[in-house]
Amino acid sequence: MRDEGTLPSRLAARLAAAGRPCRVINGAQLGSVSGQDLLSLMLWLQGGRRPAVVVMMPGFNDVFSAELNGRAGLPHKEWHRRSEFNIQLSQRRLLAALLRNSGLGRLILGYETEAPDRRVVRPDTDALAERTAAILDVNLRCARALAAEFGCHLLAFWHPHLFAKQTPTPYERVWRDSIAFGRPLYEAVERRLPRDGTLTDLGGLFAADIGPTFLDYAHPGEIANDRLAHVIADHVLRSLGSIPVAKETVPC
Repeated sequence: MRDEGTLPSRLAARLAAAGRPCRVINGAQLGSVSGQDLLSLMLWLQGGRRPAVVVMMPGFNDVFSAELNGRAGLPHKEWHRRSEFNIQLSQRRLLAALLRNSGLGRLILGYETEAPDRRVVRPDTDALAERTAAILDVNLRCARALAAEFGCHLLAFWHPHLFAKQTPTPYERVWRDSIAFGRPLYEAVERRLPRDGTLTDLGGLFAADIGPTFLDYAHPGEIANDRLAHVIADHVLRSLGSIPVAKETVPC
C-alpha cells in the first residue's frame, strides 16, 4: 500500500480538505490489543504529548487474541512472551528453545511446538465473549478518562471486518475462510459491544461492498481506507470544536 493510501494519510487529507489541517500520527503497533493501546496512550502522555483527539480502533486483535489465548485481555500470542521472558539468562532454557524451534528439533520431537503453553481449557464462546467485551469496555473507559484528564478527546471505533461483508470477492473469501474458526467468538463479542456511546460500531461499514475491499483478513485497501477516514473525520471535526488547530490527532 502506498503511504498516501494509509488510514492516517487519508484522515489527514480529509481533515485538511475540511479546513482543519492536523498532524496525524499513527501510534498503532502490529497485533496490539486495547489494553496495550491504553498503555501506549499513558506513555504518550507521560512523554509530554497532548493530542487534541485520540482515536482507538479495537476489533480483530482483541477478539483473535482471546480466541488464540483462550483468555480475554492478553496480548497476541502471550505464550511467546512467557516462554521468551529472560530466556538469555538461562543457558538451558535458551538451548531448549533453539532445539524446539529448529526444523530438526521439531522432527525429532515429533509434535507441534508453535504454542506449547497454549493448551488451556478454553471457556465456551459466550463466556469468553462476555469477558472480552467487558475488558474492552473497561479499557476504553480508562482511556477516555485518562485522555480527558489531560485535555484530550478520545474517539473509539469498532474496526470494519471481513465477516460482515455479504459478498466477498474470491480473494477475500480465501482470507475469510482462513480465520473462520474465530467467527463465532467475533460475532458473539460484537453483540456485546457497549451501546452507550463509548464505542462507535463500524464493523459493517463495508458489508454491502461488491468489489475488492480488504487486503487480507483484517486490513482495508486504499479506497476503503478513504471511506473509513471520511467517517472518522466527521467525528474528529465534531470533537475538535473550539480546540486550536495546532494540536495533533493520534490514531492508536
